[in-house]
Amino acid sequence: MKKLFVLTAVAGILSLGSCKKNYSCTCDGPGIKDPEVSTWKLKEEDAKANCATLDAVHQEDGGWCALSQQ
Repeated sequence: MKKLFVLTAVAGILSLGSCKKNYSCTCDGPGIKDPEVSTWKLKEEDAKANCATLDAVHQEDGGWCALSQQ
């Protein structure tokens, strides 16, 4: 019975880490008047990839992007 409880608790904790959450990617820099904010409901790794793509685009103009969880 204890093993079943432990396995259920571990599965519950692991499932929380893979769910979709709200993430914002804020981009700013010299060529941007107001910071641009893109918001997605994705898994963390997908949100990081999206923000990294935006960051690469904005770095060409001396800007940057940062990801945050809402």
